[in-house]
Amino acid sequence: MTWKRWTYGLMLSTATLAACGGGADSTTGDAGATPPDAEASNPAAVGLESVKITPSNPRLEPGRAFRFRATGTYAGGETRDVTQDAVWTSSNPEIISFSDAEGEGGRALVHARGGVTLTARVGDVRGTLQLGGADGCVYPDYDLRLQLDATMPPVFWENAYVGSRKTRFSLEEWACDDDVSLIAIVLGTAWCGACSGYAMRLEAEAEAFEAAGGRFVLVELEDQPADTEAAQRHLSNVIGTAHGVRVGDLDTRPGERFFSNYADLGGLPTVYFIRRADMKVIATGDQVGERSLVDVALDPDADWKNPPPPPFNNRCPPGSDEASEPNDTPAQAASLTPGALEGGVCDESGDVFRVNVDGDWSLQLDFDNAVGDLDVYVWDAATDEPLRVNGDVVGSAGQSNREVFTSSGPALVKVVGFRRASAPYRLTLSPL
Repeated sequence: MTWKRWTYGLMLSTATLAACGGGADSTTGDAGATPPDAEASNPAAVGLESVKITPSNPRLEPGRAFRFRATGTYAGGETRDVTQDAVWTSSNPEIISFSDAEGEGGRALVHARGGVTLTARVGDVRGTLQLGGADGCVYPDYDLRLQLDATMPPVFWENAYVGSRKTRFSLEEWACDDDVSLIAIVLGTAWCGACSGYAMRLEAEAEAFEAAGGRFVLVELEDQPADTEAAQRHLSNVIGTAHGVRVGDLDTRPGERFFSNYADLGGLPTVYFIRRADMKVIATGDQVGERSLVDVALDPDADWKNPPPPPFNNRCPPGSDEASEPNDTPAQAASLTPGALEGGVCDESGDVFRVNVDGDWSLQLDFDNAVGDLDVYVWDAATDEPLRVNGDVVGSAGQSNREVFTSSGPALVKVVGFRRASAPYRLTLSPL
């Protein structure tokens, strides 16, 4: 089955940022000062120094609407979404016109092909985007599939959340944006603890990832697919609303449940990395493994299906290794009895222990995250990987100085460094 190819032939574009005050053409307006009357009429203008319109290289089709965004930069470097605060105008409304309805800021209707300049004005500070050219931006040919080396279909959502704002969002918005190098599609569920852990780690890297050209979409799946409202409620509780696009697979279009139907969901979370230049899937989360996502965004042309491991740096003070060393493999597992044990991940292998408690038990790992981020899992000796139950990893992989989880019966457990991290730790086993 093949989806219809979507071709957009309006124009390539270059972004021009101009902040103007009193008719002056500069990046700070009137020496950075917004007139008091402008500030009184629009509170978003207070301290505003510049406005930028994105995406800078949009794909536009006559007869269709498109949502532009405006980002304001304030004194001190703070940035803020000012899309709904801006007055939007077009130099040629016969080519592109803007809606003036409440809540419709940035919503443009494309009427024809041709050169045009768009302006977003907040008070007396304005940003402009010049669009021109005839060749247009064409989405690559694609089939209805989601697999390595294939082109990602241009799926979209009418009700996506970008931060805390609900809006239409399509992958086509990023496909021709030269500021974007990599797109991460993260598939998870509300009941998957490892999915929440991955979302937290992505949030911790979000600013650096976005600065490197990375963008990410968090897609919530469920046995009965989650809608976008459910996805936003869950994800905002886990990582707040500062970064990323949040959607539910029930609302994926064209059609619905695209990811539930076409993704290889061998385990969760499932992550697909898409190179923006050609919209091809270049790697999965399992292949990238513990490498920083910033590295992938900085070099999307590298072979991330077979990446080299990051270097290991031993950060254990002398004498940090537990007395049971070597306990690097399941065959070398050291007996872990109730109580506390001092140890350290001082080599890249990690530490394996055997729990011999017949009933329920709790395992707590304490360490200094500033030294190294450690995780602890129930370990599957057959696969030499964390144990998965119904696709969910059993263990704890958060971002604080403590990891804790509960389990039952005899088991192997392993303390490992996230992305080959190293640190001393205290491991406490408590029967329940």
